[in-house]
Amino acid sequence: MKRKMNSVFAVLLVLILMTGCNVDQTINDTIDGANELINSKDLDESRERDVYEDAKEIIRQNLASPSSAVFPTFGSDGVRVIARPDSPDTYVSGYVDADNAMGASIRANFTVHIIYEEYAGMGNYKYEIQELG
Repeated sequence: MKRKMNSVFAVLLVLILMTGCNVDQTINDTIDGANELINSKDLDESRERDVYEDAKEIIRQNLASPSSAVFPTFGSDGVRVIARPDSPDTYVSGYVDADNAMGASIRANFTVHIIYEEYAGMGNYKYEIQELG
């Protein structure tokens, strides 16, 4: 009977130790996954900021008075950036307050489709202004 109890105790001890290791590993995997998600989010936001800056420059070049252009800050209401890390296609929509050819300050909505040569969102790109006005 004592021998059977020792065997049962040994099996339970092994199970507890194995389960404990799995729990620790699961926790570590969860933490690593969360860190990757956080870092990925930071990278995505950084890339979106870069794309927004490119879009502002594109719109500025197509205004009657580029120096008068005032854009909302990144993350403001009315600014939308769609930029995926696995695609060269990005879209930016927003608005700009700028002087028109007559000197009157107007608000113009814009949508720009930017196609980057590399997925990183940096470097050379082609663009199409889908809306400005």
